[in-house]
Amino acid sequence: MNQGGGSSGGSAGAGDGGTSVGGGSGGRAQGGSTSTGGSASTGGSGAGSANGGAATGGSSGTSSGGTTSVDLKDGQTLVLRGNGFGTKAPAAPIVFDRFEGQPGAEVGKPTIGPDWYHESGHTSYDGTHAFSGSMAAMMDWTDDTTYGNTTLQRNLNIDEAYFSYRMYKEIYGGSSPDHWNFKHGAITSGDIDYYHGSVQYVTVELGSGDSKQSYTAQSTETPVYYAADSTASFPEDSWHRLEHYVKLSQPSGEPNGKRYFKLDGNGNFTYSGSPGGHYASPSGAVPHDVYDGDDMVTRHTDHVFQNVLLPFYLRGGYSAKVWVDEVYLDDTQARVELGDAAKWEECQDRNPQPALTWSDTQIEITLNQGRQAPGARAYAFVVLTDGRILALGEVGVWSGG
Repeated sequence: MNQGGGSSGGSAGAGDGGTSVGGGSGGRAQGGSTSTGGSASTGGSGAGSANGGAATGGSSGTSSGGTTSVDLKDGQTLVLRGNGFGTKAPAAPIVFDRFEGQPGAEVGKPTIGPDWYHESGHTSYDGTHAFSGSMAAMMDWTDDTTYGNTTLQRNLNIDEAYFSYRMYKEIYGGSSPDHWNFKHGAITSGDIDYYHGSVQYVTVELGSGDSKQSYTAQSTETPVYYAADSTASFPEDSWHRLEHYVKLSQPSGEPNGKRYFKLDGNGNFTYSGSPGGHYASPSGAVPHDVYDGDDMVTRHTDHVFQNVLLPFYLRGGYSAKVWVDEVYLDDTQARVELGDAAKWEECQDRNPQPALTWSDTQIEITLNQGRQAPGARAYAFVVLTDGRILALGEVGVWSGG
């Protein structure tokens, strides 16, 4: 794992001791691999643990034991045991942030990672809407003239980026001779300026009124806009999760890169009507529960990613506010998520869990409850570097937070 210029450290929250939990039975891996077995755990004051099956590379893993459901508490630690997790160093993501800061203050130090850099405008801590906790990061475009409001992570020096975050938008009106243009995130080499680069992937919402549609645009020189499929939409006045992943071609120009963009776990923004009508993935639309599409060319130069931007642009003449929460940024898609169902594709919500340690047989995480309700059962998933998903089963029940 090449972390580049980004730094990491710390934990996602503070807890007094750990929670001891039981893993679920019947671990499962997408992509043709399966695992079986249960798990067992015992109470204690240290980090909790859960044993589950895991599989990788087409082989099976097994685990055995009973199951015990006990309380999981936000900010405490949990150990997942199994096999085939691979390795990840450092274990922590480059950035994880739930934006718990002083109301009205400019966002600064994330929960994990280097300080946010402010290029323009003012991104502040605000409690009007928060996905979890009491605060979120808020971008304000209500003066009807401001268009740039840019907060980013910079100098990353990475050739692979996984960028996940929650977003809530309110639109108050406004008009312009040009259609609505709202850029809600970017991953860029930044060699032209902080946003524009020779290698540039931006997610953008274009249109007017109810006809707004989200796209991802690739590159500066020859932009290609890939639209959402029919299950992806981005309604106002509610929280949504955006995930953007790009692995750059090695070497440049070779069809061995990867790319996807998902909204609320659904929709691969892959189809382009211009030019020529085609999918980003050569074989067509990528299924919603797949996090590893076709190989494709993702860069034509030797530039790498330097900057990752939070929502940063609204065309002048419009009025809106946007809130962002639970940002997770890393240079690999390998991560742990806890969901509300035993099968990845059946989860209504999943939350990324920052790792503290990671080996092929054991991962320790800091629990991130997100919006999971007290009493809800939690199910663990490990996403491997190649995008396959290992289901470890139930690991406990969320407490009151």
